[in-house]
Amino acid sequence: DQSFWWYKSYAGNNIDEQSSGAYIFRPNGQPHQINDKPKYKQFTGPIVDEIHQVFNDWVSQVIRTYHETNYVEYDWLIGPIPISDNKGKEIISTYTVDSIASDDKFYTDSNGRETLLRVRDQRPTFNISLKEPVAGNYYPITTRIMIKDDVKQFSVITDRAQGGSSIQNGQIELMLHRRILHDDNFGVSEPLNETAFGEGLVVRGSHYITSGNPLNQTALDRLLIQEKVLAAWTFLTPTAKTIEDWKNEYNMEFSALKKDLPKNIQVMTLEPWSDNSYFLRVEHIMEKDDDTDMSKSVVLNLKDIFQPFKITSIQETTLGGNVLLKNMKRLKWNKESNVTSDMIENDNVELPNIKLKVMEIRSFIVTIEY
Repeated sequence: DQSFWWYKSYAGNNIDEQSSGAYIFRPNGQPHQINDKPKYKQFTGPIVDEIHQVFNDWVSQVIRTYHETNYVEYDWLIGPIPISDNKGKEIISTYTVDSIASDDKFYTDSNGRETLLRVRDQRPTFNISLKEPVAGNYYPITTRIMIKDDVKQFSVITDRAQGGSSIQNGQIELMLHRRILHDDNFGVSEPLNETAFGEGLVVRGSHYITSGNPLNQTALDRLLIQEKVLAAWTFLTPTAKTIEDWKNEYNMEFSALKKDLPKNIQVMTLEPWSDNSYFLRVEHIMEKDDDTDMSKSVVLNLKDIFQPFKITSIQETTLGGNVLLKNMKRLKWNKESNVTSDMIENDNVELPNIKLKVMEIRSFIVTIEY
């Protein structure tokens, strides 16, 4: 079940009563549902099916399922948020799966990479008593938030960074849009009330919903994130040529890769460095327990990745590329534990071959020639 709600923004004096604002999320009371019986139209086709929903004058969405994919796409449109009642509003979308016993737990990504366990009303290293039960359980969601139990996992993949939480078991909520009438006194000196053409802003976005077995659904989520969040850019140019003339004059297909990379490996960076050298980063996108096969280390030959150029020399660097790895001197810390990381693993490979462990990023300066 999916629905839209809005929180009333708290309006205080910012001395002993903090206002909600650009830097502070502080709702005043429970959320209010936005029309639980929207108008809708249904469309079916050979490739995709759609349901168009209209909740009110400023909230609508399209629910889309492609016949050959394993996710559901929610394209939402919010705004202009009305303020004629002098109430600031913070709009959320909730997804409820009653069949998942999430037990106060939910999971968020850390800047699109590692998955972090969150427990409602708790912190991992200290005791806490929350006076703000909603805001105190909100976390930054860069690409994904999920709930799960032993048999099912439910994920929402976002197309942008959003605030999110699981305030109730079996439910995920994400903040979509805000329009607030009071400043929170954190430096901007104006309320979060941006306008265009005399009206509040309109925001459009997408959520991608997946569900499946917890043993491998996270790996499938990561592949979908690569496809949606890091989608290829489309460029258009005007022309009077026919498609046949265009095909005869220009290449219609090009790839700088010699062959497909393993699904769990991504080229993060390939940018000019100096003269004929480039800065190259490659990463392993999976975590340790994401998948039986894709959560294994991968050996890659850097000289066998690209075309039409070839790599002639390779020097490994620190992550930022500012120091050669062989010249890096790490600080040594006094430690209380002798526990070693799962990431410590003998490479047993030499350049141009490299071994990428789960969640590992490695950086290189390479020289090339055509």
